[in-house]
Amino acid sequence: MGNSESRAVLSDYLDELGQCDLAVDTEAAPLKEEFWNTIFDTPLSVEEVFEIITPEWVRNLRDERPYNMQFLLRKIVGKIEEVCSTGLTDHQQDEGGGSRELTLGQRTEALQCVRLLTRIAPFLLEDVEAEGTLTLLWHAGGLVVRDCGDSVVVEPAPPPTERSTNGKDEEEVNDDGGSEGSSVEDEADLATAPLMYRILRALQWLLFLKDFTVLTPQGASLPLPTHRVESGFVWKGGVGTAEKLPVARNNEILSARCEVLKCLLTLLSEPLFQPISSYSSDPSRVLLTFCSGDLPYTANLFCSLMSTVVAYDPKGY
Repeated sequence: MGNSESRAVLSDYLDELGQCDLAVDTEAAPLKEEFWNTIFDTPLSVEEVFEIITPEWVRNLRDERPYNMQFLLRKIVGKIEEVCSTGLTDHQQDEGGGSRELTLGQRTEALQCVRLLTRIAPFLLEDVEAEGTLTLLWHAGGLVVRDCGDSVVVEPAPPPTERSTNGKDEEEVNDDGGSEGSSVEDEADLATAPLMYRILRALQWLLFLKDFTVLTPQGASLPLPTHRVESGFVWKGGVGTAEKLPVARNNEILSARCEVLKCLLTLLSEPLFQPISSYSSDPSRVLLTFCSGDLPYTANLFCSLMSTVVAYDPKGY
């Protein structure tokens, strides 16, 4: 498929996602796995993704089709989690001792997901107090569809202990986020976790994924470390590790790190959309979650960034 054809296909698919109503139309194309395979497998540059996805399209999906937006974000984060699971040691997936190698196709999928998030994120944060955005990103369980007989209603999910089988949720319409088979610490808890938490968790895991952002012979193991430094996965020795720690890298690894960091930086820019009068009393939820220490590889990210900054040599870095 040529580059111009790939752009046209992705544009058509996204238009369909913006026009259909997944809460009602059980035969809509976005409910089929082939739809998402095409979106994630189509290699496009950052510039092409930004050109195809317009601000108007994102705002329309956010405001007019919030359930569709949730579906899209869950598919993206689910695909990232699926790709990240390839970096786990085989004894946590199959029999064996090592870990699987990241394929070129999986690398393409991960980069596509990161670029989609980078483009969409600012428009999710521009009205941080909007009720719809708060429910979409921070409500446990997100949005669900309740069947009222002659109509359906999209509403915030009830608390987990109160959920009944009356309403159909994402699992019932095959919205498992593409994470089937992925390994997580507690899949039940993760399924009901706020969507923004899952996004931040997946991106931070991606920053230390074998063959994508780090070159290491060993795979990761669950539970993923938070406050413990995994020296085999740091980007550079120094802070928190031996100064002369042998760390391998190449241009592809560095490029992938930069793309994920740009996506994270975009998400962490939420305070730019907050009025200064409310920031001190109501700090950014994204920053609070990111700095909580509950995300995987928290210590690794801190030590990697600090070691890189401290060792920076403007004359010959």
